[in-house]
Amino acid sequence: MDRFRITHTGNLGPARNPEPLWTVLARPANRERWPALRVQLVGNVDPGIEAAIRRAGLDDRIDRIPYVPHQEATSWMQRAALLLLPINRVGDAAGIVTGKIYEYLASGRPVVGLGDPEGEAARILQDSGAGTMLPWTDADGLEALLERHYAAWAEGEPLEGASPERLAPYSRRQQAADLARILDSIILPS
Repeated sequence: MDRFRITHTGNLGPARNPEPLWTVLARPANRERWPALRVQLVGNVDPGIEAAIRRAGLDDRIDRIPYVPHQEATSWMQRAALLLLPINRVGDAAGIVTGKIYEYLASGRPVVGLGDPEGEAARILQDSGAGTMLPWTDADGLEALLERHYAAWAEGEPLEGASPERLAPYSRRQQAADLARILDSIILPS
């Protein structure tokens, strides 16, 4: 890979604006330290987020890929050095588990989330070994994480996401089997 790509796929609306990322990338030292870093936004991006990118002076570091079919979006995920998973900033965000998290897990690429570090999505990232969930306001933590991933990538040994073994519990087949067991326990008394 000639570029260190942080990729987000899907709709990026105002409740998921990854503001700490814009803050970190706008720091002058990071422009010099991470010259090959690019952010790819694959899908629809809210105009307010576009304005935040412009205010941060990051137009030259952002690649915008308009809406693409699902299979092509999956291809973008697999080519990323790091996948971006912002969770909506809403009340009870701890319970939010997006469908995207499972696609990100399946890609085998590492994931950085922004949201509730005690929430369900954080637990899935941790249990699967796929990545890290940082608090929405943790720009310094995000900077440290990006430095670790970028340095590994620059050394030719990019960090990986979850292994297939750790992903097994999150497959559709396993999730369906778990749900069937729960329903059986409710319907069929012991």
